[in-house]
Amino acid sequence: MRREEALGILGLSTAEAKDFAAVRSAYHRRMRAVHPDLNHAPDASEAAAMVSAAYDMLDRAYRAQKSARDGRRAAQQRKDAQRGSRPTPRGMRARVLSETTVTVMGSVPEVFGLVRRAGARIGEVSSLDEGSGMVVVVAEFLHAAPCQVTFSVIRRGDDRAHVRVAVEPMSTGEAPPTAAVTRLLAEKLNALVTSAAS
Repeated sequence: MRREEALGILGLSTAEAKDFAAVRSAYHRRMRAVHPDLNHAPDASEAAAMVSAAYDMLDRAYRAQKSARDGRRAAQQRKDAQRGSRPTPRGMRARVLSETTVTVMGSVPEVFGLVRRAGARIGEVSSLDEGSGMVVVVAEFLHAAPCQVTFSVIRRGDDRAHVRVAVEPMSTGEAPPTAAVTRLLAEKLNALVTSAAS
């Protein structure tokens, strides 16, 4: 039996068949209509057998596709493990929310790890406190006094965190604008996410 024939027996379009729950519902609906216990037509047994065969064919195809997808995912995870990197959660991107805040998709531990690495690219990490979500960096910026930059990772839902940025000069002179440091952090975070995903 070909797939198109199986879909026709169950009364499904190709688009509807992409959702296997729709296939299962169509099977139950057709079986109630043709089952010999409920339908006393002379060809009811043959019709029920055709409905069962159509469902079995589509079920086998669905399971084969799922198995192939799972195999590809497992292979990718093994590849990531061999490279020593964890897979990056889908959609994990940093975005500037305000002059002092960056929002990042991901759990707090994931975002904290990214902020720690981004901080090391901005300056020298002088202090880490994962419990409070703080990363303190000593940095020098062009035309500005050396300063201490504090990044505070704050949970905002199960799949998102905010990073607050505070900049303080360590000597006389002006610190760079906080908004500029916030944008720089977002750039560094996005570069890390992009390199991890490739």
